[in-house]
Amino acid sequence: MNVVAIVGRLTDDPEIRYTASGTAVCSFRIAVDRLFRTEGQPPVDYFGVVCFKKQAEWVSTHLDKGSRVSVHGRLQMRKWKTSAGENRETVEIVAEHVQAEETMEEAERRRGKKKAEPLRSLEDAEKPKRAARPEPIDDDEDPFEGQ
Repeated sequence: MNVVAIVGRLTDDPEIRYTASGTAVCSFRIAVDRLFRTEGQPPVDYFGVVCFKKQAEWVSTHLDKGSRVSVHGRLQMRKWKTSAGENRETVEIVAEHVQAEETMEEAERRRGKKKAEPLRSLEDAEKPKRAARPEPIDDDEDPFEGQ
């Protein structure tokens, strides 16, 4: 069974291109932190990801460098020859599903379009927010009067 599921951040903007038959192909790299830390920072692994058709168009439209995403798919080895005749190969993730793992507000903040709201104190965070009280209704009034 060949199944991959990872969560990380795009290292650059996704690149979209189209095959001769018009199929959308989108490629991007994702940085994934390892679970253990060495000297305070977790080591990072980088994976190439490719997706096709509607998924490719969605990724190229809605995601950019720094976007936090989850990727579900399979591993695939790809081989090719360079223009100089050298044999090359890579292992990449062929994504069957790519999902944004941040809200639109988080993405806007990350992009610098919106200032982050100031953090509330712990005391304020524990207090429930109260809704504004509605105006009292006079029971003697007929709401349908004059209709």
